[in-house]
Amino acid sequence: MEEKQKIINEHRKFFSSTKRVYEIFKRDIEILRRQDKYSQAIQISLTFIFIDFFSRIYLIFQGYRDDNLEKNNEQRFRGWCDSFILNENNELYKKHKGKISPNSKFLWIMRNSFLHFFSFPSRDKTGGPIVFSFNIEESQDEEILKELRKKHKHVNHINLYYLIDAVLDSYLCFHVFLIKEVDRDIVSYRKNLSYANLLLTKELASTIIVSKKDKKENSKNITP
Repeated sequence: MEEKQKIINEHRKFFSSTKRVYEIFKRDIEILRRQDKYSQAIQISLTFIFIDFFSRIYLIFQGYRDDNLEKNNEQRFRGWCDSFILNENNELYKKHKGKISPNSKFLWIMRNSFLHFFSFPSRDKTGGPIVFSFNIEESQDEEILKELRKKHKHVNHINLYYLIDAVLDSYLCFHVFLIKEVDRDIVSYRKNLSYANLLLTKELASTIIVSKKDKKENSKNITP
């Protein structure tokens, strides 16, 4: 019973930490979507950072530790995409798969371009132009795509908000995976969970709000 309670406590701690990260990304993307109609490049960049964060946590539950978490970033990133985004278990992908992404390699190429250069990758890497559609009627979207296909042999057509929302939903798919891990091997799950919590405790950033009054008092304390 004591062992079971330890696992429950570890899981609560893990869920609290990762849920906070998930909610920060979700909140900031929703704010950008509501308040800035030209924020799509920032939204997709945040989305790729979201994948980077959680894909490393996923590696822990595959037995990776320390420096091995930092190796082969493409494999890490694409592993998360294939397992939790471009997967029939992700309801948004299942519903809109033709408009989310052709494959994880494509998302990796996009990720590198937006996070390093804040721009689309070259057509040489993607086989043709990339079109992001959002907040548009289905019929109008199809008409635009039809015209583009007259000019280009291959067009990468992505509904941006479907993609972003499918990525956010991958967090929920990850927790379904964790539940199955408990049943599969509870001993390994406990070890992985403890290591993940240790990493999150060491690395997660926190914001400390300091009031004007606190600043004044602090300045008094440090004045010689």
